[in-house]
Amino acid sequence: MIGKRYWNNGLGSLLLEEAIEWAQASGILRRLQLTVQTRNQAAVHLYQKHGFVIEGSQERGAYIEEGKFIDVYLMGKLIG
Repeated sequence: MIGKRYWNNGLGSLLLEEAIEWAQASGILRRLQLTVQTRNQAAVHLYQKHGFVIEGSQERGAYIEEGKFIDVYLMGKLIG
């Protein structure tokens, strides 16, 4: 997670690009997958910009600090 004061500076893209490059260079990983809150459209857009696709969703798939469950997207990217 990136602190709010660092948002909109390209840091998320930079970190994600580095992680993807590391995964590709490992020669072991063939697929990356993640879950993201459906309400976090900025993150969804970031992941899509880097080649991840929404493969499904899960109702009440994550429990958050506010004491409730929220929906999440399941996203994936083939890298090998």
